[in-house]
Amino acid sequence: KSVLGVGAYAQDKGALLSCADEVDIEQWLDGSSSPSNGGGGGGGGGNLTGTGSWQAMNSSVLPTYSLLAYPAKDNYEGVLYPLDWVKKAHAKSTANHRWLVLLDAAAYVPIHPLDLTETPADFVSISFYKVFGYPTGVGALVVRKDAADVLHKVYFGGGAVDDATAEDIWRLLSPAPARFQDGTIDFLGIAQLQFGFDLLDKLKGPQV
Repeated sequence: KSVLGVGAYAQDKGALLSCADEVDIEQWLDGSSSPSNGGGGGGGGGNLTGTGSWQAMNSSVLPTYSLLAYPAKDNYEGVLYPLDWVKKAHAKSTANHRWLVLLDAAAYVPIHPLDLTETPADFVSISFYKVFGYPTGVGALVVRKDAADVLHKVYFGGGAVDDATAEDIWRLLSPAPARFQDGTIDFLGIAQLQFGFDLLDKLKGPQV
């Protein structure tokens, strides 16, 4: 559902949105389908929804971006999806159009190791609650440095800016990752994570 929530943001901005099953994705990555049904540029497969078109996106002078978002492990059925989709999606990129990948690893990392060198997703979401069972509400979004520059952040709060004025809402965002951390973070919850990592280390559990 979290991945669908990301799609809602994209759809709200007029982006071309497509939901696909495993077969659709495999066909697209293998190059056996077209943009209109899940191939080369526009979507990932299935029925396209939202507004906009691949032709309009591809005609832009500036480089355009697309995002493939999928879970490494299905949170409901427990199905494991191929991690090599990350590199295959990146290989779809061209000089004028770049494919980024969001890998939802929240259900995956509690019992599976994840090597981000072998699986270089641009964005990886992790829930420490699902790893340790405590504390709740603490997670992480691991972002590649080059991908962080692509993110366009509108809202800002204390801690995310180095300076701001009321005139024209001028602001100077802090360098990443601070620019994405609005307000006071859960520092007490974060401090407790070390005990969870220590326990995993003693038990020889999965390591990211």
